[in-house]
Amino acid sequence: MLLPETSAYEAMEAAARIQHEVGSLALPHAETSWGIITVSLGVASLVPSRQAAAEELVRRADAALYRAKMAGRNCIEA
Repeated sequence: MLLPETSAYEAMEAAARIQHEVGSLALPHAETSWGIITVSLGVASLVPSRQAAAEELVRRADAALYRAKMAGRNCIEA
């Protein structure tokens, strides 16, 4: 999800809301330790410049998502 003109703090708040809303649905998932569907999210933020292209933002978000998954799932990493 891209959130233009959003600070890193606001993006983390949005991620926390998404995580909470998905969890509150309590959709069954028997193959997880949580017993319900959860989400892990990677958050990244940058101010566009010639040195920081869109690809860099995607790379940072992907790295954060990987860290969230490795932290045990149902996590948010920035």
